[in-house]
Amino acid sequence: MKVIDRFFKISERGSTIETEIRAGVVTFLTMSYILLVNPQILSKAGLPLHQVVASTALTSSIASFCVGIFANLPVGIAPGMGLNAYLVFSQVLGSNVSISSALACCATASVLVGILSILHALSLILRLVPNSIKLATVVGMGLLLSLIGLQQSGVVVRNKDTMVGLGNVFQVNALLSMFGLAIIAGLHYRNVKGSILIGILLCSITFWALEDTWPQSVFAPPSFRLFALDFSAIRALDANAMSAVTAYALVMVFDIGGAMYGLGKLAGLIGPHHENSSNGEIPGAVPTYLSAAVATLIGAFTGTTPLIIAAESAVGIKEGGRTGLVAVTISFLFALALFFAPILQSVPSVATAPVLVLVGTMMMGESTHVDWTSMLTAIPAFLTIVVQPFTFSISNGIYAGLVMTLLLHISTGHIFQTLHNVVFPPPSPYAHCTNDLFLLDAASDKVRGEGGGGGGGRQKGPSTVVVTATCVMPVATATAASSCCPSSSSSSNAVTGAAQKCPMEGDVGGACPYSVAVNNSNNNNNNNN
Repeated sequence: MKVIDRFFKISERGSTIETEIRAGVVTFLTMSYILLVNPQILSKAGLPLHQVVASTALTSSIASFCVGIFANLPVGIAPGMGLNAYLVFSQVLGSNVSISSALACCATASVLVGILSILHALSLILRLVPNSIKLATVVGMGLLLSLIGLQQSGVVVRNKDTMVGLGNVFQVNALLSMFGLAIIAGLHYRNVKGSILIGILLCSITFWALEDTWPQSVFAPPSFRLFALDFSAIRALDANAMSAVTAYALVMVFDIGGAMYGLGKLAGLIGPHHENSSNGEIPGAVPTYLSAAVATLIGAFTGTTPLIIAAESAVGIKEGGRTGLVAVTISFLFALALFFAPILQSVPSVATAPVLVLVGTMMMGESTHVDWTSMLTAIPAFLTIVVQPFTFSISNGIYAGLVMTLLLHISTGHIFQTLHNVVFPPPSPYAHCTNDLFLLDAASDKVRGEGGGGGGGRQKGPSTVVVTATCVMPVATATAASSCCPSSSSSSNAVTGAAQKCPMEGDVGGACPYSVAVNNSNNNNNNNN
């Protein structure tokens, strides 16, 4: 046990082995729905259900294990929702791309992300792409997933006049899906662990009972087969193939980078007082990207889409998880799931449809962090959001937003300032304000005369120090506004202040003024005594 404690730095991070394992189990229960939903979506592209179940479990287990051992982060990694829909509905069904060619695009994207992470070039990509586009990409993916979920349930159907229309909401599938959505949302509202999994199981049991289609078996040894990927379109630099590769790579970078920042902040692993993060740098960033890239490459050959950090990892962190032992626990449970393929592939689509709608709802939260008052960010973000569901393509949405951003920056003259910020970036490649408590304490000490030079120069009353920090908004996290500048701060030195909200322009940087009022009356009284 001591070896495990030292290896994962469990005691050092204020946790226990029992807490880490419990957090891992809770996280797995929360994110395990991917084992049910991912096969349902990818099977529409012609992939065998049992193969996708096995591939999903295998790659999630490998990626989570690697990120736990090499990055020591308390997160789980699994195929990303939205990317699976993009492969099926945009590439295979929408553009008549063969499944082997589509999976080849996934493999190429994984290699690209892996190389860029080794070269430490991903921070440049994160700086080049406006934050409004990153946030809007998540929102657009949420709308796309919700539309697919409503179609699977029969609530939304094709209409020859209006493209889409309202289906028969009184049919069994539609009623069962809406019932499932209400159950899952209600359990989620009550913070019930594994609410999504419980809702899926209730819907599945109800469907099996109504249709009398009970699973014939529960356990079976895992079976794998490698797909022969078709790289001909990529070798020919086909525009559609290159577009897909870029989309997969960008979404992986956005999602993993944003999740690492948000979850790392939640776990208290980012900041000037933590390992490898003196400038706000995320510890374990390169191993995390490499873990996802390697697992994605394996997934392409076994039948699944790119992997990203699961947002559900926040649940385990709230349970007290702080180290990679959480990820290793998740990995072990995904490995066990390999033997439950028969029951997993028996889950009906009407049971997973509500999950797509719920996940889409959760993704909508990112829209609150887009500055809708500025046309410089609002128009590109809006196009990024609406083009995705309207064209059933994530890449179309990203490109629409990027092109409009470029045009608006040229037409408004902001292009020069943006280029300057890219060439001379803020100190940290990841978004955060540098006016952390250590700066506030330093400011306090300076006013009190306690810093550096000893005891001279004490002030005789409350004083104010203005600390200006360079600020870059976090990428694609639900805590974008709050995590940049604290609304208030206090410390043992009685430092208090009121922060202004960080600029939401979506450009690279901005000033984040923070006025700190230092009340040293108690200190003076103590000195006088």
